[in-house]
Amino acid sequence: MTTMVFLVSRPRAAAAILLGALFAFSSGVLAPAAFAAPARAEVSRPTSRTPVMGPNLLTPQQLARWYDHKRWGIPPRLPNLDHDIVRLARLFIEEGRVEGVRGDIAFVQSVLETGWFSFPSAGQIRPSFNNFAGMYAYNGRAPGTTCAAETAPSRCFSSPRRGVRTLIHLLRGYADATSADLPDRLEMPPGDRIGVAPIWEKFGGASGKAIWATAPDYGRVIIRLYSDALVYNGARAECLPYSPGGSGSMSGKGYWLVTSQNPCFPSGKPRSSSRPLHYLSRLRSWEVIPGLEGMHT
Repeated sequence: MTTMVFLVSRPRAAAAILLGALFAFSSGVLAPAAFAAPARAEVSRPTSRTPVMGPNLLTPQQLARWYDHKRWGIPPRLPNLDHDIVRLARLFIEEGRVEGVRGDIAFVQSVLETGWFSFPSAGQIRPSFNNFAGMYAYNGRAPGTTCAAETAPSRCFSSPRRGVRTLIHLLRGYADATSADLPDRLEMPPGDRIGVAPIWEKFGGASGKAIWATAPDYGRVIIRLYSDALVYNGARAECLPYSPGGSGSMSGKGYWLVTSQNPCFPSGKPRSSSRPLHYLSRLRSWEVIPGLEGMHT
């Protein structure tokens, strides 16, 4: 039985919220069978803590199906990948796995940054640039035309993989303080922002220091989109960071377990080990955040 552990903070009558989905990195991608049928309801108020680092929960094929559904089959403008969204999604999953970054969420970030890979003419980035997240598109720069016409720092990357890898390196830089000492970095954040945003909710300008963007809700918008992708691929809505719905009247803080048999289970009060927890199968991994009280149902 596949088991995920979610640390959540859930207000009464609101959806459960993801604080972390911690698998062993060798576990790979969560199979679609681990999800139940999609639920339909309204979006709840987001208050999650969603790690930048961690394993992917969606496959390239699942990301592509969600993309095609949202775009009504309109193909992406990806001339260097034969306009194939699956090939691009695969690059995000592969490069994210190498760095320990959640490549499926990074793909969703790129959906937001590129206007669903339409690369609007009013923006700075052209489809041929292999730039999937507005990198080096500083305020005030003129719209790009061709890679040959770019000035330093160039917004154009030599291949789609290099563009994705640069994006992943930047994400790890913002999330992981130890990345400052890693070799072969294609790009890193400013020195005062390395390791300051381990969760997506810190991305944006709410802290006074722009983390990738200045919009205060930038990270939350990305996670809301990601939750939509999970639900479309069969995840239980009430177990997601920005749930598109859920029912029940619950309060308190604690753990939720999601199993391949589809239900969500609240646990008891978390402590420094797994022993006080109540669960239905052996946990693959877990996380304890000091100060959280148990889930009361």
